[in-house]
Amino acid sequence: MRKRHAFINSFTGLFSKIIIIFCTFIVRIFFTTYIFIELIGIDSLFASIMGILSLIELGLGQAMAFSLYDPLNKKDDMKISAIINLYKKIYIILGLSIFILSLLVTPFIGFFVKDLTYDIDKVRLYFLIYSLSTVVTYFFAYKRTLLFASQNNYINISIDSIIKIIVSLLQITLLILAKSYLLYIVINVIGNILSNLIIAHLSNKLSIYKYDKTAKLSKQDKNDIISKVKDLAVINMSNKVINSTDSIVISKVIGSKALALSSNYSLIIFSIQGIILSFLGGITASVGDLLVENNIKKINRIFIIVNFICFLVATYVSIAFYFNIDVLIKLWIGQEFVFENNVKFILMINLYLYIAQYPIIMFLNVKGIYKRYKKYSFFQMLLNLLVSIYMAHKIGIVGVFLGTSFSYLFGWIAFSRVVHKEILNVRSKNYIGIQSGYFTTFILVGFLTSLFVKLTNFSGFIYIVLVSLSILLICLFMISLFYKNTEGYRFILENTRLRKYLKIGG
Repeated sequence: MRKRHAFINSFTGLFSKIIIIFCTFIVRIFFTTYIFIELIGIDSLFASIMGILSLIELGLGQAMAFSLYDPLNKKDDMKISAIINLYKKIYIILGLSIFILSLLVTPFIGFFVKDLTYDIDKVRLYFLIYSLSTVVTYFFAYKRTLLFASQNNYINISIDSIIKIIVSLLQITLLILAKSYLLYIVINVIGNILSNLIIAHLSNKLSIYKYDKTAKLSKQDKNDIISKVKDLAVINMSNKVINSTDSIVISKVIGSKALALSSNYSLIIFSIQGIILSFLGGITASVGDLLVENNIKKINRIFIIVNFICFLVATYVSIAFYFNIDVLIKLWIGQEFVFENNVKFILMINLYLYIAQYPIIMFLNVKGIYKRYKKYSFFQMLLNLLVSIYMAHKIGIVGVFLGTSFSYLFGWIAFSRVVHKEILNVRSKNYIGIQSGYFTTFILVGFLTSLFVKLTNFSGFIYIVLVSLSILLICLFMISLFYKNTEGYRFILENTRLRKYLKIGG
């Protein structure tokens, strides 16, 4: 049953994410055509500010999901009800608090934009409306988390996809007819409200457990949850700062037009990450189920396999991004939105680091040992913030992304030590050696791809297809050459049709 749920959630997540990304890219074409260029950067700034304001959420979603794994596994309806009752109250308070914070930030929104020429009063109004889309989600967050923890996340992502298609069609229509950013964000807010209402209704109808509105947690259980939330506060704050401050630093130090350029690359990168994490995220609840069983040998095997899969995905996706992104941007929105090669290179490295370290982050979060690694998250946040600000003043936009590189690398090394000591019960020295080998392979694949690119004279979509195919073939060759005796390689051969093509070690 665990495998079946993992497959359904992974497949639905992947398919749904592709639909959402396709809609986002199509809408973006019309957005850049009909909306003032500064608003493109400001829209990205709004998302980053709301990300920072959402720090008040303190990682409750993760804590709630972790708290539900065990009672859901044991079908303890009373404890599930007690957890739901607690989080429902907290989320309502948080939603109202974030809206109040948005009201307080609104008068100062101009501070975050260098050389703003757009009407500041309109920007403030837009921000208030934009914030409603985030605030609404908190009033229904406990319903979404219950579906996720019970391995029914496919319901969340399916409804989100359907609403996204409808919202995108309406946004495109309004952009063409009215050329209005105001109507653009209003439609988004309405879509978010509708999506959450439907998900709440389906969550109730599914009857995952027998709800008791009088159920309360014991003092010990409540203290345990509060302790986890406190630890998650630091971790969540660190993650939000790392993911949200790049846009704010670029906007403040370099300007909103530079942010408009950066936001297009960020959209592509976040879309890539979203597709990958939607697929891998489908196994998160199943890993949580596995950790509850506490079979160390099985846990280690799954960890090795997931790491190998993430290495392959990180290598292929990151290199394909670097060699295809210029052509994609030109075809999508035009030559004037293309970055320089040094910026692309750092973005490629960051994308690799983000994907390759995902198993570490997943196991940490699912296990719920937040106290063990919260100090590393705090230092990771400081490193990202200080390096990004300093380097932005020294070398411009590439310096902002270098700050992210250093923070990713520091976090990966530090977090891996915690996972190996607290979950896998083995030393992390061997893991670091394996990852160093993976990174060397990644660089080698990139070098071989660059040789192929120099030989091709194609352009446009034909170029993208040929280069993407060449990277895939080079990756397959390298893994069959260097990793034929590994657990991850054998797992892939046993669970795919690659055995027909990769005879070596099969």
